[in-house]
Amino acid sequence: MANEVNIKIKADDMASGKLKTLDQRAKDLRGTLTKVAAAGAAITGVFTVLTKSSLDQEIGINRLDQALKNVNSSYEEQKEAIEAAISATQAATNFGDEEQRDALTKIITLIQDETIALEALSAATNLAAGMDMDLQNASLLVSKALTGNATALTRYGLEIPEAATNLEILELLQTQFKDAAVASADPTTQLGNRIGDLGQTIGDVLLPVM
Repeated sequence: MANEVNIKIKADDMASGKLKTLDQRAKDLRGTLTKVAAAGAAITGVFTVLTKSSLDQEIGINRLDQALKNVNSSYEEQKEAIEAAISATQAATNFGDEEQRDALTKIITLIQDETIALEALSAATNLAAGMDMDLQNASLLVSKALTGNATALTRYGLEIPEAATNLEILELLQTQFKDAAVASADPTTQLGNRIGDLGQTIGDVLLPVM
């Protein structure tokens, strides 16, 4: 009888031990699967951010292209000059490429003249930095001045003669706020812009397969 009890106890202990082992393995598996799912969600999230950044850039270029087509030009025709100017400005200032393209689109749309648009964009970056305003607002002020409404600029201490040509207006702006954008460059912001460009490059590769 004692042997039977001992055998039963040992069997129960063995069964209990196996159940504990199985339970622990199940817990470990659930933990692993949870980590895998979390990692998968994180990767998907990163991919989504990267592809959205790439898509946003594409949309910005499409808007710029349409603005240029409206003045009988195109992004393809102007691409080399535009991207060279934007890249140089981004390297020396806080203004990223997408922000500049959006501002350039606004300038071209408002002044209806692509021939002085890049010079107007440069003037807008210096005005924005010199007066601590955003580039979109500065672009609007510059565009207004180039279309005969320079009143808004007088509050910033810039007097523009009524008979001034567009080139003279841009020269006055560049003289008043000369190199303000370069002087205001923040290395942290510039690094962020470069990282953003890297993300867009990766997004360009991922976008076709997402």
